[in-house]
Amino acid sequence: MEPKETARENTVERKVIPKPNNAFMIHPKDLTDLFRKWCIFLRPFVYLTDREIEIVACFLKHRFALSKVISDQTILDRTVMGNDVKEKVREECNISLKHFYVMESKLAKKDVIKDKMLNPLVVPNLKPGSDNLFQMTILFNGFDMSTDDIQ
Repeated sequence: MEPKETARENTVERKVIPKPNNAFMIHPKDLTDLFRKWCIFLRPFVYLTDREIEIVACFLKHRFALSKVISDQTILDRTVMGNDVKEKVREECNISLKHFYVMESKLAKKDVIKDKMLNPLVVPNLKPGSDNLFQMTILFNGFDMSTDDIQ
């Protein structure tokens, strides 16, 4: 359903998203584990290997830490993909410079790194100081549950 603008009130009608009816808790040990679990969740959509998950999770951890002091998203993204952070990621993931370049290239081919920045689609919408709560809603769009296609 496309939002429609009404002439008399100049408001936009929005489709109401129902409250979640299924919920489960994930208990990460630390920030690295939180971002690793996030990347594992993304695996079916982005097809990340274990090593790629480790590297992306490390980038996300540094991005989150930097987001506490850098509010401008463009500067934040440039800083995260700068040489200093890349060096930290390399050290934390214990990989050589040559192998890091190979992994960076693979992540670019998978659109995890896009235009020399982390693709916003792989960055969870976490806000510093958000009471350690991150909620996600998954919408399955285009599936008609009224049809009986079970054979």
